[in-house]
Amino acid sequence: MAKASAQAQPPTNLWTASQAYVLAAITLVVGIGIGWLVHGSYSDSQQQRTTTAASAPAPSAPSTGGFQVPTFNGQPGRLSLDDINKAAAPMIAQLQQRPNDPDLLAKLGNHYYDSQAFPQAIAYYQKSLAIAPSNPDVRTDMGTAMFYNGDPDGALKEFATSLSYAPTHAETMFNRGVVLMQGKNDPKAAIASWQELLKTNPNYQDRPKVEASIADAQKRVK
Repeated sequence: MAKASAQAQPPTNLWTASQAYVLAAITLVVGIGIGWLVHGSYSDSQQQRTTTAASAPAPSAPSTGGFQVPTFNGQPGRLSLDDINKAAAPMIAQLQQRPNDPDLLAKLGNHYYDSQAFPQAIAYYQKSLAIAPSNPDVRTDMGTAMFYNGDPDGALKEFATSLSYAPTHAETMFNRGVVLMQGKNDPKAAIASWQELLKTNPNYQDRPKVEASIADAQKRVK
């Protein structure tokens, strides 16, 4: 029981707001025409996934020298970690009874991801994947959180693992392209990732977005 209680405690290390805003502004500038990364499971409703996060008050968006701070699920900036943890309390209480439930751990990861608390999101995704390592949705979300947390190489490693389990997973390939483009400045590799996505998923519902991303990346090829 003590072990389960320890697992249920949320991590405490968190990026400072200024660091998060700098990364967001850089991503906004570099990523014009590409768009934001997508969650691992495209069919998973953002509204359902962020109900607990949205219950806490959102802060005002800070000034960023003319740049608009990117929003996650309609929330400018970030909530305080205390508010994020309070919103997660019902799920954490459930986790005390079900410490090895990979779906519940992933939901907690989603909650912290949607609240922009990326280190905490990564920690919960890691716990979920330790139990269910072949879930490409969770692994893609963890890789995406790693990118937002300043680790593009770690993100690409997780995307590669995701595709080893699900070679045609569209959201993994889309996000891999974004990280290659924005995090590694490799438009050729990004184009290849997006072209593979369209080849293996010809009816992908966001095909126009992918095609626009390819067109933008082609302009950047040296």
